[in-house]
Amino acid sequence: MTEFDVLPAFGGTVVHDALSVYDTYQQARHAQCGAHLARELVAAGEADPDQVWPEQALRALYGLNTAAHHARDQQLTAVPPEIADPLLASWRHALLVGLAEHRRVPGRRQSKTRNLLERLRDRDEQVLLFTRDLSVPFTNNQAERDIRPTKTQMKISGCH
Repeated sequence: MTEFDVLPAFGGTVVHDALSVYDTYQQARHAQCGAHLARELVAAGEADPDQVWPEQALRALYGLNTAAHHARDQQLTAVPPEIADPLLASWRHALLVGLAEHRRVPGRRQSKTRNLLERLRDRDEQVLLFTRDLSVPFTNNQAERDIRPTKTQMKISGCH
C-alpha cells in the first residue's frame, strides 16, 4: 500500500477490518468495522453452537450501535454513560467468558476464535470508538459500497 501511495499521509479515522497493513498508518486514528466484527462473532457462534458468549457479544455490539444512532439523532457527542455502561458491561462479560472458554494453547498459533477474542480485548479503544466519538461510523460498509462500482467495472473489463 505504501508503494502504491495509498493513504500516504492520511490523518483522519480509518474504519477497517483489522488487516495488519492498516497498522502501518500510525498518523491515522483507527476504528474496527462493526459489520466485520459481527460476521466474525456469528462465525464463532456457529463454530461452537453450545456457547452463549458470541450471541451476548452481538447483542451488546448491536445495542451500542443503536444507542450511537439515538445519540446522534439527539445531537450528542457520545453515547450517554447510563445507556452505554450496561451494554459495555455485557460486552466485556461476553469477552471474558469467551476468553475463559477458549484458553491459549502452547505456541504461537491460536484458534480463530481465540485470536478474535484477544483482538476484541486488546483493541477495545478501536472496537468501541463509535460509541465514544459519534463522528466515527459503526461500519465501513458505505466506503466499500462507494468503491464497489469501480471494482465491478474493473473486473468486467479484465483489469486487476
